[in-house]
Amino acid sequence: MRPLRMFCIAWVLALLTLTAVAALAPTLLAAPQTTASVAFTTPRTAYPIVDTPELSAAVAYLRNVQRADGGFEGFTPGQSDDFTTIKAALALNAARLPVDTLTSGTNQTALDYLENRAYSYTHDLANVAFPGRLGLLALAVAAGDATPSGFGNYPTGHPNAGQPIDLISTLTSTFQPATGAYSSTASLGFSSGAAGTLSQSFVLLGLAGVQTAAPPAALQFLLDLQEPDGGWGFGFGGDVDTTAIVIQALLAQGIAPTDSAIQDGLAFLRSQQLVSGAWGFEGIASADATAFVIQAAVAVGFTHPTASWATANGDPLTALRALQNEDGSFGGNALGTAHAIAGLARAPLPLAGRELRAAQALAYVAATQGGAGSWGFGGNPSVGGSLDAVLAFSAAGYNPATVSVGAASALDFLAAEVLDYTRDVTGTLFPAQTGKAILALAGAGADPRSFGVDVGGDPLDLVRELQATYIAATGAYSTTAVRGFSSGAPTPLSQSFAILGLTAASEPMPEAAISYLISLQAENGAWGSVDTTGLALQALRAAGVAAGNPALESAVAFLRAQQDTLGGWGNPNSTAYALQGLIAAGEDVANDWRKGGRSPFEALALYQKPDGPFTYTWEEGSFFTPGTSNDLATWQAIPALLGRSYPLASATALVSYTPVTRSPNPDRMVVAPARGRWGNSIVVTVPFGSDMNNDGSVALEWRAVGATAWQTATLARGAGSFTATLDMSGPLQSYELRTTFSDPDGVQSGTSLASSSVLTSTVDPLRLYLPLATR
Repeated sequence: MRPLRMFCIAWVLALLTLTAVAALAPTLLAAPQTTASVAFTTPRTAYPIVDTPELSAAVAYLRNVQRADGGFEGFTPGQSDDFTTIKAALALNAARLPVDTLTSGTNQTALDYLENRAYSYTHDLANVAFPGRLGLLALAVAAGDATPSGFGNYPTGHPNAGQPIDLISTLTSTFQPATGAYSSTASLGFSSGAAGTLSQSFVLLGLAGVQTAAPPAALQFLLDLQEPDGGWGFGFGGDVDTTAIVIQALLAQGIAPTDSAIQDGLAFLRSQQLVSGAWGFEGIASADATAFVIQAAVAVGFTHPTASWATANGDPLTALRALQNEDGSFGGNALGTAHAIAGLARAPLPLAGRELRAAQALAYVAATQGGAGSWGFGGNPSVGGSLDAVLAFSAAGYNPATVSVGAASALDFLAAEVLDYTRDVTGTLFPAQTGKAILALAGAGADPRSFGVDVGGDPLDLVRELQATYIAATGAYSTTAVRGFSSGAPTPLSQSFAILGLTAASEPMPEAAISYLISLQAENGAWGSVDTTGLALQALRAAGVAAGNPALESAVAFLRAQQDTLGGWGNPNSTAYALQGLIAAGEDVANDWRKGGRSPFEALALYQKPDGPFTYTWEEGSFFTPGTSNDLATWQAIPALLGRSYPLASATALVSYTPVTRSPNPDRMVVAPARGRWGNSIVVTVPFGSDMNNDGSVALEWRAVGATAWQTATLARGAGSFTATLDMSGPLQSYELRTTFSDPDGVQSGTSLASSSVLTSTVDPLRLYLPLATR
């Protein structure tokens, strides 16, 4: 029944798009509710993380070796190490786990330890700051959802003793405009504040983690340090670990994956790969180096760094897993294990906390704004969709009036369209749409009592009009309005939006209106779907209903019963509304609602793509194409991701919006030449990366070397590669392979990005496996 129901939901949504009534979308988009387990092993085309026994064992090892102070031992036995603890905190984010997943017996986390050590780690004895350390610490703090602008305190004896340390302002103060370097005279032991490859990279990554663009000169400084062999190191040729970190830092600050410096760095990494598929030192595989390169490969777009980085005897992920010890560790220590976790999770730097995730999502929303200042579905402007987008910007603290295409902002679009949106052709009001409009306008700092123009040319007072729909005898906000599938009849959705809109406008709420919404609750505690239940919880709390009210407790119990094993509610829309409802109800969502170690916040983030938007599903078999960017999911996820419930607080502090740098488009196809493995037949593997929205295609042709006619092969798509089997009945000979890649989002081949690309390679029967061949 699930595929059929999903098709029906999508069909209804499409009709609603034509009638521009998006206020009902939360209910219509709700997936069938189920308590069945949802495992990471369910087939997905481009799921960003897969729980594996290796990953779980590595996290368990870190748990076993965490010290009482929350830190992790480094090179000095019996002593917690700042650098290692930072990497452990980052590893948890890479595994999509909250930082307090690892909490010592004395209730200390890695961030607790780092907060106590913040000043001593980032400054020398003369109080001079280390730029690289500041950047790395800021990266871990932001990834752990703490605040880098106020982390730790200045020590006794310092002029600012007891005051919070602003890691970011301290970091930016070390910038040297003349050179582009972040540097200082700091010196402590073997550490120095002098400009260098790793220090500059950590600074760029730290700034990216807090949504801050580095000056162009800072990027050029790092680019100029590239070695003649294409890698980055310390003046003596490229170093694998350093090169992988630099590539991630440059990409995080907006350098394109097709940039020649990035491609030369990748070529260097390929040249250093061991036959096992790993990387290391003097022929000995290293988990650290292998994990770093996996992160860099994923950052460039090889989201499945297996076939695309395979060697004669293996691939990077298999090689990394082979380095794990029986106790779950890598290298027998916390640092190697932390590095390996990031590689196993295929999570490139900078690792994002909720603030950066929301910022990337908002940057996507800004990039998809229409010419009239609107947002919509399928290219059609939608008032309801625009209201959701406005709520997203307001929840993040930005003034939606500053988000515009040319001179047209979202508020300009809404002012012109809100009259028609809130009523049918007879002029009868829709309480749901009107409540939603008031909710968004009030959150954006606009005046819903004087917004747009009514039919007589006077300022439109939405609050007064919504109040006029109140039926004192029942407590419902109700009218006879009808348009398409929309109705003014009272429902849990319409009553909730009416209450939220009026409370956002500081209007008193009649007890009967509250009682009416409660009366619509089912015996199982729900108001229809998970989505509407979350919305109703927010409405009741906004109206002053106490958290311990039996109706709220029953609704919370319903959401508990519906929560899936990932910690969410089946899709990002339902997860977002449920999360907001629980926050409004006073639930400790981050701690008391974990499943498999993940809270609903981490569960929601699992649906986000690397460049910001959310997909409705990663599942095969859904009506919605797995991995496709879903605008409604993105709009609705942002407030929940930030922990904001409705109505939003006062909008007086909203600031002007500036988009952050987004990650490279993961929907483009990143390609490499086909490979062939010889046996009784030739098994051809055509590797690719990215193409998260699954709209790329590949055509494979083959012929014997010297022949003139090409034959067409039949390909099957898998995770990160297409495969074909070529039956060979003639004598042993070499064969040419010609692969044509096409993708409307672009095909990246080295430094080229075009709509299509053709690559050629050769398979030789005298060699078991052909490395990457000529292009």
